[in-house]
Amino acid sequence: MTHHPTADDHVMPPTPPVRYWPDGTVVTLDVEAALDRIVETVRRVQAKQRAAS
Repeated sequence: MTHHPTADDHVMPPTPPVRYWPDGTVVTLDVEAALDRIVETVRRVQAKQRAAS
């Protein structure tokens, strides 16, 4: 008796939600949120440095 693969034989883990950036990069939403926080921190530090000089 030959075994024929079924969908149950190839169970894929759930795919996390992703966003497609204009340049074609695919990022998960948690990575995008982390990058947004980094960018905001850099902007805040740069603003403080500009204000101090």
